[in-house]
Amino acid sequence: MAPSRSVMQFYSVLAESFLEGVYAVLVSLVIWILITSYHSMSTMHKVLFGSSITMFFIAAAHLALLIQEASVGVFPSPPVGKAIIILSVFQFVTGDLVLLWRVWVIWGRNYFVAAGPFVTIIIAAGFTINLAARPTINNFFHTVPVVLIVANTCICTLLIAGRVWYMQYCLKKIANCHAVLCPENTYKGAVALIIESGALYAACQLISLALHYVGSNGLSVMLNLEMPLIGILPTLIIVLVHFNMVPGTETTRHYAAAMKSQSSTNITLDTLATGTMILDEQLHSPTYYKSEA
Repeated sequence: MAPSRSVMQFYSVLAESFLEGVYAVLVSLVIWILITSYHSMSTMHKVLFGSSITMFFIAAAHLALLIQEASVGVFPSPPVGKAIIILSVFQFVTGDLVLLWRVWVIWGRNYFVAAGPFVTIIIAAGFTINLAARPTINNFFHTVPVVLIVANTCICTLLIAGRVWYMQYCLKKIANCHAVLCPENTYKGAVALIIESGALYAACQLISLALHYVGSNGLSVMLNLEMPLIGILPTLIIVLVHFNMVPGTETTRHYAAAMKSQSSTNITLDTLATGTMILDEQLHSPTYYKSEA
């Protein structure tokens, strides 16, 4: 027999409490980094670390609401349900913006590539806030934001992983650069790329979408677990980027240098070829031989 909803909620609160404890340890590391490297840190990294701390407090508020509701045996009451939805919006948006920042960096700070996912984040947030404001839940407004959020996360993951793979392929082909992804670092680089691309984040959301589609009681458990996970996974990206432990940073730098070097080489070869053609034309012109005579 399947466990009752109350039992599922109990285990949900228990699991979320454990993940919140893990997140607390990670945030402690973030605070230590901010204290020790604040003056030498870029403004963007300060903002990212600040967003990580903000997501921790959002997840803590979400857990506090669940515990308060569990203590009175309601899962959850309508006002608390709306508050949870609003907290989820801020958590999802902040986590997706961290992923979007990584897309922007990996694609050479290209605003056009980041524009599509950014608009999707705003639309999904608007639908979700509208859901919280309605007295009753309409199926359209309940499904659309979920699909948009999952689709946006998957798109960002593909943009990051695909771009890194393409740049590494070009580096091996053009510059024969094996330093970016050498055999002994293949597994380490693969794990780092999985974290950097947000693949774990996307996997959690796909599982939630599948549970929603089949109408499983485990959906509420997964959604509750996602609150700290949405903070933990982007925070891992920020920390690994800060310590330069992800393949995307070095790959982007090597790729830009290789493209610049190749462009300079092509210009030099074109200049030499043009000069040779001009000299050849001068040597074969009648005017040249008359002047020599």
